[in-house]
Formats: sequence, C-alpha cells, structure tokens
Amino acid sequence: NLKRSLEEILKLKNIGKVIPEVGSNLGMAIHHPRDLKDIAAVEGRITKVNEKEVRAGCIGFGASEHVARTILTVMRYDEKIRSAMNIKFSEEILDICKELSFSISYFDRKDEPEGVKTMEWGISEGIKNFGNFGKVPEIIFDRGGIGKEPMIRIFGGSSDDVAEKARKILVNI
Repeated sequence: NLKRSLEEILKLKNIGKVIPEVGSNLGMAIHHPRDLKDIAAVEGRITKVNEKEVRAGCIGFGASEHVARTILTVMRYDEKIRSAMNIKFSEEILDICKELSFSISYFDRKDEPEGVKTMEWGISEGIKNFGNFGKVPEIIFDRGGIGKEPMIRIFGGSSDDVAEKARKILVNI
C-alpha cells in the first residue's frame, strides 16, 4: 500500500537529511503497467521543510512522470520491481548503502546521448553497468551534471520494500 509506505517514510526521524533539493518521490506500479498513468506517486513530490520535517502531497496515478519513467524502465528488465524512490546523493549515504550490502550501480550523465529521455537512458545504463545479466540493483545513483542534482534511486518489489530500505539508510546517518 503506497499510502501506508509514504506515511511510514514521513514518520522517520531526520527524513529531511535524505530529501534532495528538487524533492523526492515514491512510486508504485500496478501489475503489468502500460503507461505513466499506471504508476501511483506523490503529487507535487516530498519536499523538505528542514532536516526533521518534510511535506508531501496526496497519492495519485500519473502524479509523477519522473518516477513513473524510472519504474517503467526498471520493469522492462524485471517486472517484479514495481516501486522506486529518489533520495539525495552524498558519499556518506552511498557508503551506508554499501555497508547495508545493497546491490549498487550507477550511470554517468556526461555519457548521456543527446535527444534521449534521461531516466530511461540512465536507468538502463545503471542496469547494464551492474553487469549481472539484466538483474536490477537495489540502488542506482548518479553524481549529477550541469544543472542536474546528483541522486540515489532505491528500487524494490513494493513500496513497503522501498520504505524499509529508506528506513535502514536513515537509521545509519
């Protein structure tokens, strides 16, 4: 249940420490999604008020093109991975992900070809860079680019799975 997962995330102590400047989102696909409207997400994103307080909109289908493209791309590789959340990138957070033994990959925005959709290309690159025969890692990050904030993306089979991974990261910050 996406609403329950969002409520759990919003209750986490110091959640603001992992919310990027552009905001965060949590999304979940229905089984066998066909397009962006088959992905539920937070309308208007999860935004940071301060280190301890965040605000979030309501849940709605088609609410976030960004997280929807991310999930649809991942599902081309593994239809069981139906949820994603973006959080702030930092070396500290990346190190915590490694300590938690999350499977991790990356993409480099400077390698992005012109005229492609960034998330579709970037997530596909992250999966290719993972080098595990199309298996989807739990974490795909990038270090940003000109005008692009660095980001960590958490993937899981459900929004509860993603929320639990976010909780594990936060308790280690």
